[in-house]
Amino acid sequence: MLEMYDRLESDSNDRELVWGHSHGNSRPMLLIALALSGEDRKATESVEGLLKAYRDGFFATWRNYGDDGGSLKGWWYTTWTLNMELDVLSAVKSATRLDWYKSEAWYGRLVDWYLMGLRGDGSFLRSGDSRIGEG
Repeated sequence: MLEMYDRLESDSNDRELVWGHSHGNSRPMLLIALALSGEDRKATESVEGLLKAYRDGFFATWRNYGDDGGSLKGWWYTTWTLNMELDVLSAVKSATRLDWYKSEAWYGRLVDWYLMGLRGDGSFLRSGDSRIGEG
């Protein structure tokens, strides 16, 4: 797990809060850090920095778009990303006193984003990297 953490960390950029690999890398890094916190010094020391990156970086970006019922990604990428965000929100809630389900209102407002883009045939509007023919 620590080897994976190191590889992901080396491919991350702390200024990359909207696109790029940093957000995708931070999800498993945070899960690893939470799982090994208290057992490994690096993991323990990393938890607070990763939580801060989420709270003040990634979630701040989502809030910018999502507080009004939008998404910073297309429908396909939003759908692909959300299950991984669920893992992080659930792990953080289980391992800490933070309940980002309650404090991050944008998450619940994504329903509006999906309703806006859903077509009658069960697929989403075609824009950006949306997959045509897949609902």
